[in-house]
Amino acid sequence: MAFKIDPEFLEFLIELDKKKPGIALAHYQKSIDFLIVLMGNGDCRKYSLNGIVLPGVDIILKLDKDKEKDTFAGIEIWGGIQGFLSNYYKTICGNSYENFKTNHNAFERKIHIVEILTLILEKHTPTELFERHRKRISLALREQAPMIHIPLI
Repeated sequence: MAFKIDPEFLEFLIELDKKKPGIALAHYQKSIDFLIVLMGNGDCRKYSLNGIVLPGVDIILKLDKDKEKDTFAGIEIWGGIQGFLSNYYKTICGNSYENFKTNHNAFERKIHIVEILTLILEKHTPTELFERHRKRISLALREQAPMIHIPLI
C-alpha cells in the first residue's frame, strides 16, 4: 500500500522549513479545514501541542523547554473554521452574502488572525489555559499581525 502526502500539507512543510524567526507563518489547509499560525519569537519550527485553550483552538509551544526562554510558538484552529467564518459573514451580510462570498473568494481576501480569534472568544468562554497564555498570544498577534485567506462556503 502506497501512502501519499496531501499536497497542502507538503506545502506547509516547505513553508515551515523556510520560516524566519519573528515572521509569522499562517497556513490554512482546506482539505481538512485546519489553520496553523506560528508566531512565537525565535525558531518555532519544532513544536508540540500543549492543550485546548478554546473550543477548536490549541496552544502550540516550542519543544525547547528551557524555563528561561519564551516557549510560545503559536495557535492552531481546527474543527470547522471555514463554516464558522461563512456563518459569521452570512449573519452580517444577510441577502448580500452570495455577492460578498464571490468577491471574497475571487480576490482571495485575507482576514487577520486576531479577528478570527476575537470571533471565537465572543462565542466561547476561555479556558484557564487560554488565560495563562492570553498576553503572549495577544502580543504575537499585535506584533506580527498574521493574515490568511480562508475561502467562504
